[in-house]
Amino acid sequence: MRSQLAFLLLLLPQATGWIPTPPTLLLREIYSSSSDFVVANSPRPFPTLHNGFTATSLSLSLGYEEDKDEIKGSPVGMRGIKHIIAVSSCKGGVGKSTTSINLAYTLSQQLNKTVGIFDADIFGPSLPTMIHPDVDTVEFVGSQIKPLEYKGVKLMSYGYVNENGAIMRGPMVNQLLSQFISLTNWGTLDYLIIDMPPGTGDIQLTLCQMLNVRCAVVVTTPGELSYVDVGKGIEMFESVEVESVGVVENMGYFEKDDDIKEDLKNLLQTLESDPTITKQTSLTRIRTLLSSSTTSKISLFGTRHNQKLAAEWGIENVFEVPILEDIAVSGDTGVPFVCKEGWEEVKEEYGRLARCVVEECERIKEGRGSGGFTLKGFTDETGTDMLKVIGCNNIELGTVPPQTLRLACRCATCVDETSGKKLIRVKDVERNVRPVTQEVYGNYALSVNWSDGHSSLYPYKQLKALLKELKEVDEGGVGVRADNVMLEGPPR
Repeated sequence: MRSQLAFLLLLLPQATGWIPTPPTLLLREIYSSSSDFVVANSPRPFPTLHNGFTATSLSLSLGYEEDKDEIKGSPVGMRGIKHIIAVSSCKGGVGKSTTSINLAYTLSQQLNKTVGIFDADIFGPSLPTMIHPDVDTVEFVGSQIKPLEYKGVKLMSYGYVNENGAIMRGPMVNQLLSQFISLTNWGTLDYLIIDMPPGTGDIQLTLCQMLNVRCAVVVTTPGELSYVDVGKGIEMFESVEVESVGVVENMGYFEKDDDIKEDLKNLLQTLESDPTITKQTSLTRIRTLLSSSTTSKISLFGTRHNQKLAAEWGIENVFEVPILEDIAVSGDTGVPFVCKEGWEEVKEEYGRLARCVVEECERIKEGRGSGGFTLKGFTDETGTDMLKVIGCNNIELGTVPPQTLRLACRCATCVDETSGKKLIRVKDVERNVRPVTQEVYGNYALSVNWSDGHSSLYPYKQLKALLKELKEVDEGGVGVRADNVMLEGPPR
């Protein structure tokens, strides 16, 4: 039996590193109820206490020490992952988890890739039902969670910690996900498949913003209503600079064997009425009839949308998976469908999906270049402090005065989210303001902490637009525009 130990906050030291909060939300779900655990000031002792604590009954050892070599913006346990793939849907029940699992095991078994699956659905985790690892006990190695494993694929889900799922509000879910992401040590992987929770809300956006997601696969079912939701999903990923490289139309059709009863009846009547036909000839004709029987594809949920997807979104990689009893049974019994014998034609469709993901990841990686945007300070010939904006592959994109960039912040403190009205004014920002720290945020933005204590998030699109606008200002102009704010005279 697992218990929620809300007092763990009193027992653990402040976590350091990638996340600013102690991992109490996650940890309190891991420990079984035991007399070894006591509330602060209780006369009963702890089992063993180090930097964190050790619970011998659960073979658990925790200790939080500052990682001097930590790379900002990157969870330590995810630095060995080459590609992160988001598998998403805008509504539940369309087979997103089924697609995630079979994609992962196809990458592993057909293409010999090292793969992991992260079940990001805190409210209704699917992975523990659909995959039964030989050892399902969550273990810690140092201060990191060790993923479970089944048939060579690494696994992690909140459902392995708390089989009932979470009952909590959105902000707590985001915190819990952050802790899960930062604490799980995936080691070296070619691909990490993120089984996203359904929808296009805060949790989905937070995951895309926190992680350097290479690309997305959208799962749906045929039909007009589902197609509308596909568009929402693609638009969500576009907002955080994640390209949707394929759409899986799950439960696309049902294969029905054609009725050959009438043909067989006519053949039997012919064989019975002609005594010259030998037994061997009769068997040959029956086998021929049976082998020539065909199947019909019945679309239960509507017609396919591959032409629409290509025309409206430019997505030509559309995959169709049928309604199949064996796929459903595999999900219920804990063994991935592609790991079983038979159904080679359906497995090949998952193979096409896996090969598409591999090819698209390499294309996007080459096109995007290495690294993210960075700022580099310098003083120009007039003695003015300026910032160089360095893009991917260390290419200089332009220059901007620090005060101008600071005033271009679009956070809720600086811009009214409802009206879009600028709340910050030139007088609110010192001319000598400067960036103190900066880090890449996901694969679409740069996060900057300023010397005045403010923090800003600049999407790459915004930085490019600002640089373009500054270039259009005449050299002899009277001001430099900073996103609806005109700075009178050059910054000093």
